[in-house]
Amino acid sequence: MKSLLARFFVAGLISFGILLLLNSVYNDHFIRYPISVKSNWEMSISNKSYDVAYIGASDVNRDIDINTIKQKTGLNGINLGQDGSCVEENFTLFKKFIYNGNHVKHLFIQLYVTDLDSSMRFDINTEKFIPFVKDSVVGSMLQRNVSPFRFFLWKYVPFAAYAEYNSKYPLEDFFYPADRKKLFDSLNKNSGTELLQESGHKFTNGPAYSSALVIDENITKFISFAKSRGIKITVITLPRWISWVKRHSNRRAFTEKIDSLCKKNSISYFNFASDKQQWFNNDSLFYDNNHFNRNGAIYFSSVFADSVLLKEIERK
Repeated sequence: MKSLLARFFVAGLISFGILLLLNSVYNDHFIRYPISVKSNWEMSISNKSYDVAYIGASDVNRDIDINTIKQKTGLNGINLGQDGSCVEENFTLFKKFIYNGNHVKHLFIQLYVTDLDSSMRFDINTEKFIPFVKDSVVGSMLQRNVSPFRFFLWKYVPFAAYAEYNSKYPLEDFFYPADRKKLFDSLNKNSGTELLQESGHKFTNGPAYSSALVIDENITKFISFAKSRGIKITVITLPRWISWVKRHSNRRAFTEKIDSLCKKNSISYFNFASDKQQWFNNDSLFYDNNHFNRNGAIYFSSVFADSVLLKEIERK
């Protein structure tokens, strides 16, 4: 009997050791060759200084062209936009970015109806943060957004999270990592901007949204954190295709709430998603309902640099 128990104990130790080794190998690989290149790229940057940073969901990622803005203004900027991200995710990534020793003088935070309307809000992309589950900043976000049991497994049981998301973290990925390395190089070259191509025009009417709008606590926490670091803040709402904007019957209430939030915090707000903006009626500038194509992003970034950016940078 003792011999059998000893065998089980040894087998358990060996199994635990194998899982611990696998977890370490997977962590190392998927931090260097991540399933979400942009978020890992942001978290890999350290001890850099920027005149201006832009953060938000895919509209920031695709529509703010850092190279165009730098040519117009000479300002050193970085695009921290994430496809499909919510405010809490962006706040977490920015906090991690600052804790890595980076410095930002001026931060532009993009907010849209989707950030205040619970029926439209993006969920946290928890699976892409698995390699960082033991990081204090990222781990806190995951803990708030998954069940206590799942978080315990992810953090303390080796390889449990990778086993759960085996389709996202396949073994064959170890043999084909080169493409994502190229994406890292592209992000470095373009300071985080990922422009869409000229073709597309994938316009859809979609549903009309009119749910009650709420200022998420993560928005106020985000603003408070940036201000506590001496970072100047401006809130922006980027353009959308005109017919898509008109489907959002709550857009006026959204503007009023964001206006009120910004006045309360003594920060500026610029709404480029109003019916009066000139680019709304030019379909050739858009890739789809929510994003400019390459030409549209370059055009908007140029107008933005001239009409808003320099004035905001100089504002006391």
